[in-house]
Amino acid sequence: MTKEPKVENSGRTPASAKRWSRGGLARSLKIWSARAGLLLVSLAVGLLIGEFAVRIVVPQNLPTTRSDIWIPKAGIGYEKAPNIETMINAGEGEVQLWTDRKGYRIGPEGVDEEARRILALGDSFLEALAVNYEETTTGRLERLLTAELGYRLRVVNTGVSGYAPNEYLFKAKQELADDKFDLVLVFIFVGNDFNGRRLEWMNPHKPSKVVFRMPRSLGHRELVDAVVFPTYRHLRARSHLMVLVKKRSGLLLARMGMTERLIPPVFLHSEHESPHWEVMKSLCRDIVAEASRHHTPVVFVILPADYQVNERLGMAFAAGSGYDKGEVDLELPNRRLREFFQTAELPYVDTTLALKEAFASGEVIYGGMDRHFNAKGHEVVANRLEPVVVKQLNASQTPYSSPANPPAKPLPPP
Repeated sequence: MTKEPKVENSGRTPASAKRWSRGGLARSLKIWSARAGLLLVSLAVGLLIGEFAVRIVVPQNLPTTRSDIWIPKAGIGYEKAPNIETMINAGEGEVQLWTDRKGYRIGPEGVDEEARRILALGDSFLEALAVNYEETTTGRLERLLTAELGYRLRVVNTGVSGYAPNEYLFKAKQELADDKFDLVLVFIFVGNDFNGRRLEWMNPHKPSKVVFRMPRSLGHRELVDAVVFPTYRHLRARSHLMVLVKKRSGLLLARMGMTERLIPPVFLHSEHESPHWEVMKSLCRDIVAEASRHHTPVVFVILPADYQVNERLGMAFAAGSGYDKGEVDLELPNRRLREFFQTAELPYVDTTLALKEAFASGEVIYGGMDRHFNAKGHEVVANRLEPVVVKQLNASQTPYSSPANPPAKPLPPP
């Protein structure tokens, strides 16, 4: 029979127990704290070296914050300041910014007061601060229509960053009461134009800013909104390295939620019957009713987000917004809008297919830092709109003709 080995009790604490005694734990914490501190210092030094290298070798265009170009306005909240003449950088390089006496964007040649007019309502995609005016959708459309119709035509660009259909209706009422237009173009950006509520009046204020705040919960979207995105915006405006990483690693940053916009609820299957659809429909109907009182036809223009045109980016945005792939339908808002316009017999243009075809052919149609259209994107949209607008103008039953500049081509009789 084998005897168990006799274990001598020397009275000493085993090494494993000693390691977790109070003194051992304190020493372990000091060691790990020193290692973590060394790691953080190493990362900070590496980032500083990287930032310095990028600034020297491949300096980037840092977007500038220009809150001075918008002013508070009772009723609509805010609008662009009148008579601006400055330079602005949305992250794609400096562009010229001029506005007329009403704060609407114009080219360096000024306003042609004798030209016939089209009223364009929209948000930052219409405002187009990433490109010079002649490269915008409205600037290109003016040239295309003038060449096709044979008379001078101005597309009045009322677009302002942050506007939505509530503001479009306000502008429609204001401008149609003040002036005569041949046509109203309503640009609906499906990425953020569904705000879910009607507003009859907005107190004057400055455009809202993205600021760092304490998260109200530990949910994915709340952490991104409160911490991740404000941090990203802060770095984007100051760090050449951050801008370079953004351009080269857009998909990764999208998956992390470090983007200008997250995918809104209108792209979710679960939101198919959400009240925000009825709000959008009612605002569109009211814009048409307002234009009808002034005998002016309306054409709605659907503009897609870049993550709708680029499906890989769309799936990355879904992940960055905290959604599973099966929860998201990137075509849903476009499909619902088309169904509404067709049922209501309202003229519309969905530019998504034209932009997808341009993207599939290898064209770059959105900015690298600024995720609005670049010059090519505006060109695609203007080319898609031009034949539709020409057809609508020629079919108009009550065409407006400026007495100082009658049309060179005959129009249908009233």
